[in-house]
Amino acid sequence: MTQQTQAAAKTKSISVIIDAHCHNEYADGPGHATFLLTQELLNTMQHLHALCQEHQLSEVRILRDIDWHNKEALRIQEEELVVTPGGAIWFTAYAREVDSNVETEMTAISALAEIFGETADGDTYSLATDEDDNDESDEPEDD
Repeated sequence: MTQQTQAAAKTKSISVIIDAHCHNEYADGPGHATFLLTQELLNTMQHLHALCQEHQLSEVRILRDIDWHNKEALRIQEEELVVTPGGAIWFTAYAREVDSNVETEMTAISALAEIFGETADGDTYSLATDEDDNDESDEPEDD
């Protein structure tokens, strides 16, 4: 890898949209969240994954802010990245407005690494099944 390619890889970032939900079944959750995937974040995830395996930990959590949909309205705080020994990650936080935890869907570090390798700097990649769940449509409704 040339120095220019290495420098580009270090600064590359993509936005990843992922489904999110609330643990309180009677409350609305964020629906989705967006996080910035960088080589540094991938390295951190891989390092935490190795720590889980090396020390036989069930999971490792670190503080990590991401962009939750309706973050201010739900009063989301105490955000964390969770990594498991099986190589899965998700983000979790506490939503004061609904008095419950919110979480993103679980995804594999290997899948994120593959996505990162296949996308260009500044791209947006969606893992969400319905990221527009709270947006109004321009389509007329049937009566």
